[in-house]
Amino acid sequence: MNNGKRGDSSTTTEQLIKPVAQLNFKDASTPQELQTGEQVYKAVCAAYHASGAAGAPKFGDASAWAPRLGQGYDGLMASVLKGKGAMPARGG
Repeated sequence: MNNGKRGDSSTTTEQLIKPVAQLNFKDASTPQELQTGEQVYKAVCAAYHASGAAGAPKFGDASAWAPRLGQGYDGLMASVLKGKGAMPARGG
């Protein structure tokens, strides 16, 4: 009989969703650790913007960034918040 469950009854929710997600619980009462812009860039953005992968403008390449800068601050923020091309919303 198919009860809609994958695997045996000892399979945990974390094991079931691991291929697409991972649970990462944090104590909300601990102080928040803010990252510098450089740390965020290295962790999230550099994989694309350092190499130009998936059409991302390379860091420091003024000619590649010119069309985006021409949209103004609001245009750049919209791209960051909503995503653009292969870049997901909020940069991933």
